[in-house]
Amino acid sequence: MHVPNDAGRDDLLRALLADARENRPTKVLVQGRLRTFQAPLNAITLTGLYLEARSTRAIRIEPQD
Repeated sequence: MHVPNDAGRDDLLRALLADARENRPTKVLVQGRLRTFQAPLNAITLTGLYLEARSTRAIRIEPQD
C-alpha cells in the first residue's frame, strides 16, 4: 500500500509506530482503489495487489479489542 504524502501522513505513521512499539494489535480501515498486476516468478505468474488511497483521511486506525 502507498500512503499519500500529505498533511496527515506523519501523524498516521506515528500512530502505527506507537502501536508497533507497544506490540498492540491495530485495525486499519482503508478506503481506496484496489489494483491487480501480474507478478511473474521463475516458474509461475502470481497476481499482486496494490491498494491506493487518495489521502491519509481515507485511512483510519482503530484499536483492536
